[in-house]
Amino acid sequence: MAGSIIEVTDDSFQAEVLESESPILVDFWAPWCAPCRAIAPLLEEIAEARDDLRIVKLNVDENQITAAQYQILSIPSLILFNNGVETKLNQLLLDSKQYWRTFDYATIEKLTSGDVDVSQQWNGASMRA
Repeated sequence: MAGSIIEVTDDSFQAEVLESESPILVDFWAPWCAPCRAIAPLLEEIAEARDDLRIVKLNVDENQITAAQYQILSIPSLILFNNGVETKLNQLLLDSKQYWRTFDYATIEKLTSGDVDVSQQWNGASMRA
């Protein structure tokens, strides 16, 4: 499913994310959020390049149950799930420009394999992976 980022909802989150056997990166976002719109092209680029990683978006305004369940307090927030389980990394505070330069394909590879222990902090959006 490379190249396509799909929208998930409170109703479809279980089937699309938690029951998935492949790694899923969930982008918690809202249409009015400028940083959310700013990272969208990078997420699309990653989705196009990776056959082994699915990226989905969840609109937090329209899907408040799932956003609350994962304690999404700021957006954009990204959470990586492996086999339906949220990976265990520290929450990051990110400066979009700094972060997206360092969030390369090798980082995604480490995230999907569970080999990353990240404790760095920046200013900006948040990511849990």
